Amino acid sequence: MAFERKKKEVVLSESKVVEYKSKIDYLQYTDNENEARELLNLEHQVIFCSGKIEEMRQKRWEALTQMRLILKKDGSFSEVMKLIGISKDMIYDINNREKLFVKYEVDRQELAKLPTRIVRDLVKEDFGKDEIIEIVKAENFVEKYKSIKEDRNKVEEVQVVEFEEEKRKKEILDKIKWHEKEIKKLKKEYDSL
Repeated sequence: MAFERKKKEVVLSESKVVEYKSKIDYLQYTDNENEARELLNLEHQVIFCSGKIEEMRQKRWEALTQMRLILKKDGSFSEVMKLIGISKDMIYDINNREKLFVKYEVDRQELAKLPTRIVRDLVKEDFGKDEIIEIVKAENFVEKYKSIKEDRNKVEEVQVVEFEEEKRKKEILDKIKWHEKEIKKLKKEYDSL
């Protein structure tokens, strides 16, 4: 007898309740129904904790941003962060997320989901607002980021090739002009003889 996988409400916070139904039939992985039920409960726990981590990351970001605004007046932000155990990498990450938030007006919750490496790259490279929003709102933002980056690299490669072709054409044209001048000089010299 197979146990029933029911939809279960997973409360992530007071304001965010997610209705979640497992897509996994754990009886494929174990013959024991009790183990299958336990795996299902553990899956729900993982989903719950993942939501909490996301929520806590956003709250940490907001708190650190507020601290930065308050402490910015006398420049003691870095010192205070060091004293409470916040690494420079985390500070850079928060600053980068804030830059994206301010520049592109992207939802903080969506920005909080992005991995640090992608956030850093989005700030370093000059992505357009539409590209940023497309990446942030994508279901699989890592794949979307890679896809957009590959497309940008292809465009850059084409531009480099076109530039090289134009440069070579100009070099050839300059040589032709030089040779035409030399031919005119030689004709003049010939005519004068």
